[in-house]
Amino acid sequence: VVCVYGGGGLGVRWFANKMKNISSSRYPDFSTVENVTSVFRTIVLQDIARQRALSLGIDSAYSYSVRKESLVSSLLYEEYLQFIVKGVSSPDSIDVVKYYDNYKNIKYKNPDSVLVRELRVDRADLADSLLVLLNSGESFPSLEKRYGGGRGQAFSKQQNGKLYDAAGALQLGEISPVLQSGKYFSIIMLVKRVPGDSLPLNAVFSKIEATILKDRRKTAGTDDVNRLMKKYKIK
Repeated sequence: VVCVYGGGGLGVRWFANKMKNISSSRYPDFSTVENVTSVFRTIVLQDIARQRALSLGIDSAYSYSVRKESLVSSLLYEEYLQFIVKGVSSPDSIDVVKYYDNYKNIKYKNPDSVLVRELRVDRADLADSLLVLLNSGESFPSLEKRYGGGRGQAFSKQQNGKLYDAAGALQLGEISPVLQSGKYFSIIMLVKRVPGDSLPLNAVFSKIEATILKDRRKTAGTDDVNRLMKKYKIK
C-alpha cells in the first residue's frame, strides 16, 4: 500500500495505471522522495477532482461538452495527420542524388574563402608608416622580408571574419588600410578569391534523405487536408 484514500489502500499499480496517460514530454521526476510524494499527491488530488466533478454533474454541462468535443476533435485531427505522415515512403538513392545535383552549389558547399598577403606589426605608428611606403610604390614582398608576414593559406569568413570582410572590399592586388585585430595591426593585399567547392555526396547523403522525407511528409499532410476540403465542399 502506497497511500490510504477513499476508505481503501492504493498500491503502486494504481498509480502506474494513472500515469499511463501522461505524455513522455511531461513525465515526472522520481529522483527524490519529495518528488515521488509530490507526484503521488497530485495524482490523488486529480482523482478527487474528477470524482467530485462527476458527482456534481459537471460532465453534463454545456461548456464542458463543448470543450471536450473540441479537445477530442483536435486529438483526432493530429492523429489523422500522423497516420498520413507515417504512410509516406522514404526516399531512395536516386531521389537523393537528384536532390544533391539540384542543390549542391546552393545548400551543400564549403564557404568561399580569400587568399591574402599580410603585414602584421604590434605598433599602430609602424603600421601607418608601412602603409605610406606601400602607397608610395614600395612592394609588398620587400616589406614582408623586413617586417614579417607573407602569404598564408586561404581562409573563410568563419575562420577570420574581420580580415575576410576587409578583403571583400578589395580588388585583386589592392591594399587595405590599417586593420586592428587585438594587439596587432595588419595591412593586407588581396591575392585571390577562392569559391567554395561542393561537399561530397557521401558527406551529406543522410541529411538530404532526412530533408526529402520531411518535405514529403509536409506535402502529404497539406495535400490530404486540401483533398478533404474539396471533397466535403468546405469554403
